[in-house]
Amino acid sequence: MGKEKNENKTEFIKVIYFDEEAAQDYLDIFNGGRKETVDTKTDEKVREVVASLEGQFGSSFNILSYLKAAISANASGKISNDVNQILVNSFKNTLLTDYIKVINSSEEDNKIKKFAKSQVYAKENSISMYKAISSYLNIIPPEQMPIDTQKLNEAVLGERGYYEMLLEAESKKFVLRFNLKGFRNNYTLADLPKMELSFYGVKVGTCTEKQLEVGSEFATAAAKIEPTAASIVDDNCENEDKLDIYDIVLAGVEK
Repeated sequence: MGKEKNENKTEFIKVIYFDEEAAQDYLDIFNGGRKETVDTKTDEKVREVVASLEGQFGSSFNILSYLKAAISANASGKISNDVNQILVNSFKNTLLTDYIKVINSSEEDNKIKKFAKSQVYAKENSISMYKAISSYLNIIPPEQMPIDTQKLNEAVLGERGYYEMLLEAESKKFVLRFNLKGFRNNYTLADLPKMELSFYGVKVGTCTEKQLEVGSEFATAAAKIEPTAASIVDDNCENEDKLDIYDIVLAGVEK
């Protein structure tokens, strides 16, 4: 992403993944806080949605009267739960377009990292690889499995929400983390390696590639032993190969 970004704006043909909570958090920070800015805009956006629906269905449509009455009754900009539920999908689309506006802003280039038209893959012997194939184990009759796959999933995956994938770009490797709740249209982690997508994310830390392996995931500080000459050499090698970790907020097929 460079200074010429405004001349080559992001345009998606299909959105595969969108972490709405992460995007909203980022926009709140970008706008200086939701309380001061977003609440004020919410009422305007609701009115725009109602106006659009009126154009499609006519002002006599009962739900529109209900919506307009609810909006008028909430002068502070707070919308009732019922109305909020009706409009939630419209707001989600607005959130997506607002986030795309931010990533098209040249001044944000140093905060949001873009990986253009790339492919990701799971590290061999990683929890992400196991997660990607775990759903396929369901096609095998339980009686033919040597272990209880459901209990194995609970033990290995637990309540884990984020999964790491590797991406190679700019002559080096990166770790991209995905929130399972962010996938759209029934896509899953297993679908990512099959597609060429553009990814947008924020750097959250670093790790070594070895730390993505299952054994390293379960290692704890308490299990460490006194360092040996060999372990010190190994640690030094790992420190030389730190990979940047990016939490992905948006991914899809670009024009």
